[in-house]
Amino acid sequence: MITPRVRSKLACEMVGLEPQKLNEAIHQGHLPCAAATKPGSARIFDLDGLVMLSIFSQMLRNGMSTAGAGKIACDVYSQIRLDPQEKVSEAAYFFPPKNYPEGTIDVPVLLFQDDGTVFIENGIQAKGITTLFSDHALSIRIPVRAMRELGKATMQYQMNNPILGEE
Repeated sequence: MITPRVRSKLACEMVGLEPQKLNEAIHQGHLPCAAATKPGSARIFDLDGLVMLSIFSQMLRNGMSTAGAGKIACDVYSQIRLDPQEKVSEAAYFFPPKNYPEGTIDVPVLLFQDDGTVFIENGIQAKGITTLFSDHALSIRIPVRAMRELGKATMQYQMNNPILGEE
């Protein structure tokens, strides 16, 4: 099966992000996981790249800085790339406790399957791992499966309804 990919202009349109905002974030180093490109060439995003852009866009719309939004988007992106069979239903991004100096602990991103088990990679799963994290830890839940499904549907629509005369 051919995996559809989209150029950055269309990807930004699909997730409600201004292309200029994307370019600025990349040039400022706030979105290091964005697809690499050569000068004069468009960036190309696959489905998980589109999910990453969607997370980035949503965090910006919620008032987060480009640095913060980029960190969350890239952290989640690095984890969902370990799930090529798309078993993950949602991701949980945990913020470090306020009393820890920045950069002293790695912020975990947990990927949950439908049955509540935590997906690690290559079929490795863990149960009960969420008890390692305090119920009081601040986290956000990201609906990865729903974002992938929306991305697929939008890509399919674009393939079925090309606009003649565009790149």
